Amino acid sequence: MNFSHLPTTLKKRWRDIAFWFLLVALISARAPTWLRAMQQEGRAVPTLELPTEAQQMRLLYDPSRGNQALLFWASWCGPCKIELSRFDSSVRAGKIPPEKILAISIDENPNEYKKAVRERGYPFPTAWDAGGRAARALGIEVTPTVVLVDNQGKVRSFSTGMSFIGPWRVRRFVSP
Repeated sequence: MNFSHLPTTLKKRWRDIAFWFLLVALISARAPTWLRAMQQEGRAVPTLELPTEAQQMRLLYDPSRGNQALLFWASWCGPCKIELSRFDSSVRAGKIPPEKILAISIDENPNEYKKAVRERGYPFPTAWDAGGRAARALGIEVTPTVVLVDNQGKVRSFSTGMSFIGPWRVRRFVSP
């Protein structure tokens, strides 16, 4: 459309209306996710054991490790690959201790999970959420999701989607 014939004030109003419409649409789209996240904060993390790629069992939350980050992901999820690579870099750079992270795959097929872990070689522990028990218990509906769990086993933060400050937030949370 060509708006060159309209007065400048009218053009500015249309830009303002378009801006506010877009802002409201974006907030409305994310609002249900934000509300679910707020409902999870303060809840206790369930005691569940998950199988690792090495066929060992790993607790979803291990009290001996203090504050921890649970990263829910899937091998087919593009944003998950980016987010996990950022955590990979932070761990390899020594900014986040690897034992403070547990990356939990929600893949339905354990072979897809194992293949992704072997190919990517993450320096932090990974586990497979067989049957989606952990994801259901924590209300995970979107990947990637980062759940910060304090040393009392309570959810302190719950964020979905990619976050530019995700590794930084995790580093600050798990550091003594």
